[in-house]
Amino acid sequence: MSSLLETFRDEAIELIQELEDALLELEETPQDSAPIDRAFRALHTLKGSGGLAGFAAHLDTAAQRVNRLAIIDGLLIDIASENYILPLSAVEECIELTRADTEQSHGRNLVKLRGEIIPYVRLRDEFSFNGQRPEIEQIVVASLEGMRIGFVVDHVVGEHQTVIKNLGRMYQDIDGISGATILGDGRVALVLDLPKLAEKAETKENAKFN
Repeated sequence: MSSLLETFRDEAIELIQELEDALLELEETPQDSAPIDRAFRALHTLKGSGGLAGFAAHLDTAAQRVNRLAIIDGLLIDIASENYILPLSAVEECIELTRADTEQSHGRNLVKLRGEIIPYVRLRDEFSFNGQRPEIEQIVVASLEGMRIGFVVDHVVGEHQTVIKNLGRMYQDIDGISGATILGDGRVALVLDLPKLAEKAETKENAKFN
């Protein structure tokens, strides 16, 4: 065995062990992004070393599997005591929505913000939640393909770094859901697909007033 292959073998053993330890830790603490950072570093180092030794093609499948785990900065929100995650990269600001604001819009889901009329989606209605709305709701204003649109929630909890997991079969066919994450208390929070939710809401709104 050449010295290059021996070096790669010894390094690969250490990196595979590091990768395995990181993934096991991620199973125990899925809300922690540190293990997945370690897994990415180990796998990318392994792939780089494997390329020099002529094994890059054999490592592609493993790399693709780990890359399915994505980390995003999210905004944790609450609707009817259920938590959801909105991608923070799309969020511009959060504003209040009062009953008076709702009455002034005469049945249209529109709010005036610094002279600009912004449409919004009521996520309570979108997900068919019953119960009383808060007296003061929150609108999360997002920028989607150059257009500003609001998403009405009960409460904004705060920023939350999120490890996105693939959806199980139960949620794969639900429009407006792009993934799931596990919170620090063990509860599951669904990650919302804002462009899809905006598209669905626009279709419903047009049908209602046309």
